[in-house]
Formats: sequence, C-alpha cells, structure tokens
Amino acid sequence: MRDDGALYACNTDYAAALDAVCDGLGVGRDELAGMRIAVVGAGGAARAVVAGFAQHGATVVIYNRTFDKARREVIQSNELTEEQKSILTQLFSSLDRFASSDIPTQSDSADGESPDFAGWRPVQVDVSEIAIANADHPRTSYEVSFPQGIVWGLMGCVMTFGVSMVMERSGGTLLRLVVAPITRRQILLGKALACFLACLLVEALILILGVVILRKVQVGSPALLAMAMVASAVGFTGIMMIIAGFSKSEAGASGIARGVMIMLAMIGGGSVPMFLLPPLVQKLAGISPFTWTTRAIEGAIWRGYSLQEMLLPLGVLLGIGVLGYIIGANAIKRSAVT
Repeated sequence: MRDDGALYACNTDYAAALDAVCDGLGVGRDELAGMRIAVVGAGGAARAVVAGFAQHGATVVIYNRTFDKARREVIQSNELTEEQKSILTQLFSSLDRFASSDIPTQSDSADGESPDFAGWRPVQVDVSEIAIANADHPRTSYEVSFPQGIVWGLMGCVMTFGVSMVMERSGGTLLRLVVAPITRRQILLGKALACFLACLLVEALILILGVVILRKVQVGSPALLAMAMVASAVGFTGIMMIIAGFSKSEAGASGIARGVMIMLAMIGGGSVPMFLLPPLVQKLAGISPFTWTTRAIEGAIWRGYSLQEMLLPLGVLLGIGVLGYIIGANAIKRSAVT
C-alpha cells in the first residue's frame, strides 16, 4: 500500500522466466523482439510470463490442454485482432464437437468410473507380416556366421588330427600298434572314426550355441541339417586322412593344413559369404569342400532346399570323405612299407 492509500502489487514470475530464457540463449531482454517463444500452460504464472515476453516484442505461442483456459486467454489477449480471436474460437468449438462425438466420455462408461478408449483410434492402422520373397540371402547376420563357424571348427579338427597322426607315425606309435592283434585297417578306421566324432561334436556345440543359447538361428529343416552335419563330418575326415597320408613330418602336416585349408576356406565361404564373392571366385569355389559344407548347411537353414536339392552337396561331401580315406590310407601304407 502506498502512502496515499493506493494498492501496489509486483509480479516476479515473468522476471524469473525472462532471465532464465535470456541466460540460456545468451541474449539480453532487448534481443527478445521477433523471437518465437513457447509457453506450456495457461495458468496465472503463465499469463504473467506471456505478458513479459509480449512486452519485449517476442511472439508467444501458448500450449495448453484445457480448452476453457485457452478460450479465456484468447478472449483476454490484447495481442490478437478480433478476426484472429473469432478464428481461434471457431477452432476450439470444432475440437469440442470432435471430442464429444468420437471420443468416449466418462458418462459412456458402464460403471461411471473411467471411459473406455480401447476401441477408439484416430487413424485405422492395419498390421500384416511381410514374407521374404528372395530366398537367396540370409535373414540375419547370424545365419551367415553360423555356417562359417562350423567350417572353421571342422578345419580345426582336421588340422589337429592330421598333425596327431603324423606325430604317431614318425614317433613309432603306429608301428607299435601294428604289432598288436589288430589290423592296420582297423587302426586307421579307429583314427578316422575319432576325427569323425570330433567333427560332429564341434558342429553340435556350435548348433547349440546359435539355436538354443543365443536363439539367433532358425533351422528350416532339422532333418536336412542333421544330414548336412554328418556329410560334412565325413568329408572333412577324408581331408584329414589325405593330410596325414602325404605329410612326412609334423611341420609338413601343419604347413599343408594351414596353407591349403585356409585357401580353400577363403574361396569356399569361410571368410566371405558365398553370395558376396565375385562370379569368377564362385565358379572356382566348387573345388573347395568348404563350399559344399556351407551350401548344405545354408540349404537346411535359410535357403529352403528340398531333399532333391540337397543331394548334390551331400553326395560331394560323402564322396570327398570316402575318396580321401582311401587315398590317405594307401599313402600311409606305402610310407610304412618304405
């Protein structure tokens, strides 16, 4: 109250808002002119803030969820013309009619507690699954890395057993076994069987990791995948026998295994997916057992191969296994004689 009895009031809301905005923008109050300022809410504090910004020449936009307050702000505003007020009032009336006719209200609820909005949608949206029309590419990156992991695991088995057989032969272990009451064929079959079982175990562990634990690989045909895994184990067992038969020393076996196998893996999809290789390399990849292993496994997972389509890669792998065993066993026999 002034000395003359008149009432005098001050409002600090607008000053605090102005200072906060100016400090955040790094400008002074005289630089607010022409800026577009958004004010959320239309209560008493908001009205003071709007008046402060408008006084300094800023364009103020009010965001409010209550139509009644928005109407009062429009009617009481000194910044809007009568035409603008009329347009905004008609807009609010249209929104009211839309809300009352399309959106359920509390009176529509049977228990009178809360409206049921479950059946109301401003836009009708239909959701449908889209099937992959192109089966020439995997669905996820895991379906690429899964066959690659299997072929590299098989290569590890081949290298380990191949070097091991050379060590036993050069160390005289195979010679001592020949003296035992078992034939040489039984000895070699036992070694091949151990390699075959190890290959199957590696494939099974990688399968469990991708399908059961990570759940990132979806098997299209479990039966065809089982056939592919068995054929792959047979094929790589034959390769192991070739390496063991033609290697004279441990270093030789290790060098052949690394040099030849890595090259065959690179052109056979072990490093780069088959469908990403250049056309010429894809043609040369037919000489690699990695190619047929990858193709058989991919055929059972995401390529959607039928049994008839799987016969070629399965037959090639089985042929490599049988032929490799025969060649390797004869080479070991000749080296033992000499």
